[in-house]
Amino acid sequence: MKQWIEKSNLPLHEVTTCAIGAQYIEIIKALTSLGIQVIPIKPDIRLPEPLQGHGDMQICYLGQGKMLLLPGREELREALTGLGFLTEDSDPPGKYYPQDVKLNAVFLGKKCICNSKIIDKKITNHCREQGIEIVEVSQGYSKCNLCVVDERSGITSDKGIERVLSKLGLDILLISEGHIQLPGYPWGFIGGCSGLLGKNTIAFTGSLNSHPDAEKIKSFIHRRRMNIIELTNGPLLDIGSILPLEEKVERTT
Repeated sequence: MKQWIEKSNLPLHEVTTCAIGAQYIEIIKALTSLGIQVIPIKPDIRLPEPLQGHGDMQICYLGQGKMLLLPGREELREALTGLGFLTEDSDPPGKYYPQDVKLNAVFLGKKCICNSKIIDKKITNHCREQGIEIVEVSQGYSKCNLCVVDERSGITSDKGIERVLSKLGLDILLISEGHIQLPGYPWGFIGGCSGLLGKNTIAFTGSLNSHPDAEKIKSFIHRRRMNIIELTNGPLLDIGSILPLEEKVERTT
């Protein structure tokens, strides 16, 4: 039996369904081999070319089965509603920053880390309605830049995100910029190459050893008694995040 994940990015059980860009065939095969159903997200030509197939640019899971997605993505909408998600359109995206990052907010428990001046107002309205704290950062690519480890921990190369979240008492590991591939840009980000596949399991798109801070990252994760899955043997690749959607639950009698 499976159900949607209650809190965005934070599965409590084994993930059964996730969403990633459709062009990342090797990653899709690796996830499928783990028994995970993948919702492929096709490129959206309204976005900057290197980011057109990135899931964290096209959908934002608000939690509790509510999904915000770019308008006009009917095939994606059908796939999500078929899983029981309630979907709503954001404003249309633009080709250039900051019009491209309307859905690039990251939820961490009862906090939403974002640049509220540029993300879609439906996200900030949802946060106010649900009592979710909006944590203001200058970084527009907040979801790309923060690897969620658990409700109080994360990894980022963005000094602004690290500073703001640390002041709130969260445990944030600051790593070196770069060393993550994103064709079309000088480098990608740690949030864009990772995602939780369970409460105690985090996946990366490639080998952590391709990053100079590999041992720091591994130690940070292992201290939380979590397992690391490297989906390929290649370098870390920013694919627009691995977005967990559904998890396995025990049937109750």
